[in-house]
Amino acid sequence: MNNKKIDTLSTEDIKKINLQYAQHKNDCDMIEKFGIVVMLDILGWKNLITVDNVKEYADILNSLRTKILDILLRVTDDSEDFNVDISIFADTIVILINNDGPFNELNIFNIISSFLTDSLKKGIAFRGAISRGRYYTNLSKNIFIGEAYYEAAQYCESTNWAGVIITPLLRKDLLQNNSIENLKEINIVKYDEIPFKQDFKKDLDLVLVPYREHWIDCERGSSVYTDFKSLYKKIMENKDCQNSTNGKYNNTIKFIEYLEKEFWN
Repeated sequence: MNNKKIDTLSTEDIKKINLQYAQHKNDCDMIEKFGIVVMLDILGWKNLITVDNVKEYADILNSLRTKILDILLRVTDDSEDFNVDISIFADTIVILINNDGPFNELNIFNIISSFLTDSLKKGIAFRGAISRGRYYTNLSKNIFIGEAYYEAAQYCESTNWAGVIITPLLRKDLLQNNSIENLKEINIVKYDEIPFKQDFKKDLDLVLVPYREHWIDCERGSSVYTDFKSLYKKIMENKDCQNSTNGKYNNTIKFIEYLEKEFWN
């Protein structure tokens, strides 16, 4: 590198600066969308995810995208505006399903439910929330704004377990066309004891549950209940995780026992 006098810029320097400015001028352009926003956090991320298994983690997310698109494309002829975007920020996943269709008929919730169960079999448990509404994105810069996104993020962070709740926006839409009993068909159940953090008290009661048909693994002779206990044991081997994880584990086991008694007996 050639030395030059401090505080001076050559013509070439100025051209480089202007070029950089032009290249990034539209970095924050936003696209308006409407659909489902899913926010998920991995329980015990730092004790579970390694360089070696990150690819498997990405593969199961890509499989989820494929299955959702499969459902979308089976029920509509106008597929140009349908897309599934997945962004990953370390232990947080944002899934955006852009559609204006009758979402409760698309079986999307069963697909996400199945994904939660299959992930647990691979040693990954999620805490999260699902919202629905208008949002704005710039995926190249991982920028998300809008009520549906904010609500999903807020409620994802608010709970103290491994479970995925339905936010107020989506709850309102679901109950306009469905009874609580009907929602069981898309693996959404009523649970009055969702464990929120102490500084976050909300009256919500709908939860997306693991896919019932995948609950028992006949080949292994085990259930998701067994998988979650094994995962918890692995997480708790790290003393740094014990205090923060113990409550989440107990709350999740309580919910699983409720499901097995009320829905899966």
